[in-house]
Amino acid sequence: MRPEPSRVPDADPSAIRACLPSAVAVEFDRNWRAVMDRAKDEQDLTLVHDFLARWRIMAHAEMTDPGSYFRLMEKVDRATEDSRLSPPSGGARVTGADIKAMIKSRLGAP
Repeated sequence: MRPEPSRVPDADPSAIRACLPSAVAVEFDRNWRAVMDRAKDEQDLTLVHDFLARWRIMAHAEMTDPGSYFRLMEKVDRATEDSRLSPPSGGARVTGADIKAMIKSRLGAP
């Protein structure tokens, strides 16, 4: 039984999966297996918690706006392809070290 569309499912894989149409449930299952393998290898349950948090939102979106998962994936594919075809706007890339230095400078930290 699917929960009512206005309710976000519990952070439980079965509850989330129950909210998904079959085509999206296939994607959930594939991703679930991958995140479980990675969590096992890295001994890091935060990967599982993060996964469930993201998919709770996606399940709710699918219940309130059917087809939203595949539309989102289509946008991601287009953005990825666009980034490969054209250089990023705004100039050169900034490293993490550069960003940290700018933050320290703005905060007046030593």
